[in-house]
Amino acid sequence: MLIENFYHITTSSQEGNLIRATVKLNPAHAIFEGHFPGNPVVPGVCQIQMVEEVLNELSPLKYELKRTGYIKFLHLVNPITDDTISMELKLEKLEDHLTQVTASYHWNHLIVFKFKGYFNER
Repeated sequence: MLIENFYHITTSSQEGNLIRATVKLNPAHAIFEGHFPGNPVVPGVCQIQMVEEVLNELSPLKYELKRTGYIKFLHLVNPITDDTISMELKLEKLEDHLTQVTASYHWNHLIVFKFKGYFNER
């Protein structure tokens, strides 16, 4: 898990099926020593993992990623220049304990990440 070490949630809210969270990245995390030295960038796999972790942290149900619909990395996220990401996760219940999550991240006034995935309720 990345939460509380790679990042932590600073604010959150939920209105119906919309979860909003602000997370603060840890620019001193060891991941950035190799990704990339002197020019740290949040790895894409970490951005995907953050969707699941924030969803599970802020939702009363627990979810596990089953498959993705799309993943778009629109801009690089450098935790040195700005260590804060705003997240929006929209949940839509489907059939058979399946939930579609559409997520986007805003960083440094840019949309940097778009995601649609399908999660099983655990």
